[in-house]
Amino acid sequence: MRILPNVSILILVSAALGALSAGAAADGDAATQPAPPAPSVHLTAAQSRALGLQIAAVQTVTYQPILKLPGVFQADPHHQFIVAAPLAGTVEAMTDRPWPHLGDKIAHGQAIAAIGPTASSTLRVQLALQAQQVKADLASAQVAKQVADAALKRLEGLYRHEQSVSLQRVQAAQAAQAQAAARVEADTQNLAAISRDLRSGGAPGGRLPLPVFLDGTITQVLAQPGQAVAAHQPLFGVENFQSLLAAVALPAGQSAQALTHGTIQVQALGHRRWLEAKFLLIGRQADRQTGGLTVLYRVENPGSLRPEMALTAQVPRMATAQPRSFIPRSAVIWWQGQRWVYCEAGAGRFGLTALPRIEATARGYVVAPQAIPAGQRIVTRGAELLLNMQLASTIRKAG
Repeated sequence: MRILPNVSILILVSAALGALSAGAAADGDAATQPAPPAPSVHLTAAQSRALGLQIAAVQTVTYQPILKLPGVFQADPHHQFIVAAPLAGTVEAMTDRPWPHLGDKIAHGQAIAAIGPTASSTLRVQLALQAQQVKADLASAQVAKQVADAALKRLEGLYRHEQSVSLQRVQAAQAAQAQAAARVEADTQNLAAISRDLRSGGAPGGRLPLPVFLDGTITQVLAQPGQAVAAHQPLFGVENFQSLLAAVALPAGQSAQALTHGTIQVQALGHRRWLEAKFLLIGRQADRQTGGLTVLYRVENPGSLRPEMALTAQVPRMATAQPRSFIPRSAVIWWQGQRWVYCEAGAGRFGLTALPRIEATARGYVVAPQAIPAGQRIVTRGAELLLNMQLASTIRKAG
């Protein structure tokens, strides 16, 4: 009787599995690992088709190892504004709007409260002292604005013509310039109001409005109507949540070199969407929990994020991506405590190759090109059957 090639192969595989089971039962604990298989398996073209083997050449991919690290969202200092009392007096509500509450939306330039002067006998002295302080603050703010203007002009010129600076640095300089301009504007308004009161003799009844020079949301209410306050005492906090900072904590000893280029992906706890975060700077203090460095990134807020929300960051382990050989998941088999793949060693001949230092990806594995070079043909389907046949051949030779 003639036995078809595919039937004989299936019988051979079944015999191999039976021999392995019988040998394991007889030897018990005498052998801790299977015997090494024969050097290779040789199949005819008909046998390969009968087994349904699929063979493909290894492809090169660009691989960037990723770490998942914890972090937290923080308020962006460039989008915060503190309304402070420019002089000592009594806080009063505006006549055209109610007293501010947490969560109220505020437009740039809108006055949210006012300062009522103290008694006329003491107000003039306080105004004169306050005018000197505001003048000094204004001079300092003007110098800071000039420095910020010059830095922004220089970075924008380099970015437009030479591309020798990153867009992140230009954006940081723009934010710093805008913050300096807001301080100059606030000090100018305060000085003008104080000067008007001085010219009027400090007559009681005059009120000094407290404007906000930022579109944002009230996040702090530190005073109530009728409360007496001192000069420079903070009264309200206003924040703009259009962008936040993502503070990512590195493990102790982890270098931040790979994290200072380009962008990373962050995800807020309980959210599905991954957001792009641009590198800003490396924090000065180590994280209290991990003991490693803290790296800050700027994130554009889609609308639902707030400071103090926890996040997960996907950050690269290396500064640049490296070429790797990609191995499909279906090609890899597990045997003797490690992963293997069958490489084609000639027409119809297949041999086992170990995969050292393998790293898993979403679609398979990557290894160094030295382990499996690009172009090497491997078995992507049917590797388990080849291993069974190879073990059966080893058992027969040992028998």
